[in-house]
Amino acid sequence: MELRGKNHAAQSDHSGPGPEAPPLVFDLTVLAHGFEDVFDLGELALLSPAASRVHVAVDRVALYGMRVLFFFALSCLAAATFSSVVLYQKGERRRQELGGIADPRLLLPFDSEVVKPASSPPARVGEPTLDNLQRGDIVEDGPDDYVVVGTVRYREERDTWALHILDGGTTHRFLEVRRRGGALDVAFVERAQGLPTGQLFDGLTFAGQGFQLEGRGDARTTVDGDTAGLGTGVIAWARYGGAGGALLLVEDEGAARRAFVGARVPASSLSLMSGELNR
Repeated sequence: MELRGKNHAAQSDHSGPGPEAPPLVFDLTVLAHGFEDVFDLGELALLSPAASRVHVAVDRVALYGMRVLFFFALSCLAAATFSSVVLYQKGERRRQELGGIADPRLLLPFDSEVVKPASSPPARVGEPTLDNLQRGDIVEDGPDDYVVVGTVRYREERDTWALHILDGGTTHRFLEVRRRGGALDVAFVERAQGLPTGQLFDGLTFAGQGFQLEGRGDARTTVDGDTAGLGTGVIAWARYGGAGGALLLVEDEGAARRAFVGARVPASSLSLMSGELNR
């Protein structure tokens, strides 16, 4: 800090006895080089009361500023602690809902819905429907009846569907159940003999039949029960429709490709019975 003073009394032409000389007036220039260089109360007190008041005012401002910074830092710390507690509680609740399994492969990056582990099919109340078929349920197709022995569940963001493996004793079939635009889409498919090769375009011919692309994407799969060799993973899928309700499903899992071919059937043509005793 630099102090410069002008003694107006010394510059006056007034001489001889008379009124008291005007007080010393200071022009203060603060050269800030850190807290150790700002205002020495003892020195300013000796120079003038006004200087002392200036020091006290500046000191109060500095103290107020430090208090504001302290409370701001304290608020940030409290907010960070609260956020950590909330995140921990959410994670713990998610872990408990997953039955204590904290495998990140079972968690999908979309909103807050819980992905159940493969060993825990969705809870069901009442009689079975095509939307909630479980292992052990019975599916009747005309004179033939099948037991659901396993299920592959697909999830892509908010879209979910299932491929059920049906055991008819001497035969096995695959029943795909999927909702498209709010409507239930049901199809019997089987492993395709041969595979579509090369790049999958919007239209292709397979086994002498033409198909048009209905949709494609990437989905995560989880399995429950006997799934005929189909496992948990991430697949790229493509779905093609053909004349007469024909359906072609193509799935790429890494370098491996598999395909299912079949036809859509009316949901009303199937009868379902609970298989509680079969589990």
